[in-house]
Amino acid sequence: MISLREQLIVRLQDVTARLEDARGRRDEYDSMLATGEVESLLRIADDHGLHLPEADRLRACTA
Repeated sequence: MISLREQLIVRLQDVTARLEDARGRRDEYDSMLATGEVESLLRIADDHGLHLPEADRLRACTA
């Protein structure tokens, strides 16, 4: 069974790629959706006391 931490890492990698793609296309709506998803995933990790690689960078990118 895959751990919550591993699931969050995979989902963050996916949504980060979508965020970068949306920003490259200058699509504000998709950027907003992806940013919200990143923030939600990071909040879940924080709530469970999980430290994720790249979390600080992602927080800076979505600020």
